[in-house]
Amino acid sequence: MLRRIRWQGGNAGRYCNPEFDALYDQYTKEFDPAKRVELAIALNDFLVNDVVVIPLINRQTPSAKAKSLEGPNYNSFDGNIWNTNVWKRGSN
Repeated sequence: MLRRIRWQGGNAGRYCNPEFDALYDQYTKEFDPAKRVELAIALNDFLVNDVVVIPLINRQTPSAKAKSLEGPNYNSFDGNIWNTNVWKRGSN
């Protein structure tokens, strides 16, 4: 069972994988910072490769708009990529 980590929220998808749990248990018992980083990356890769999470947004990158991009309609209530299904490159 995917354990709840304080800042990550719950397990709404009800994901369960004994291999992931074993890797997570190893992560919680590791004290060497370099090995913990390796295990954290392995945990993330496990979830991405098992299609538990689909990384679509890189929140560390500033948002911008190319002059030739048509379709983004921004408002104060939605994120800046809410209508990516209608974006396309224009002639500019």
